[in-house]
Amino acid sequence: MALFDDLGADAAMVFPGVLLGTAAVHLGWYESAHSQGQASLALAQEVDDQAGVAHALLLLGRVALVREAYVEAQSLLSESVTIFQTSGKQDEMAQALAWAIVFTS
Repeated sequence: MALFDDLGADAAMVFPGVLLGTAAVHLGWYESAHSQGQASLALAQEVDDQAGVAHALLLLGRVALVREAYVEAQSLLSESVTIFQTSGKQDEMAQALAWAIVFTS
């Protein structure tokens, strides 16, 4: 991601960061996943990439779940669902909704 940082902020750089964070979750590297999620969220907000914001929130919500921070997870995942819903991204909305309902209920 350092190489991307040198190129300047761009919406195309948000999703690779989310993917790296997601991989970190699967590897059990939760601190790295959280850091990557925070960086992706900040970048997505900077370049006004709403899909990127929603994906970063989804990642951060998943990290909150493994940390057993259920109230935080519910908030992050619900915000992700709302953004996906308003942007018409039904597949992503369904994924975020499933995490929100199944794992925080």
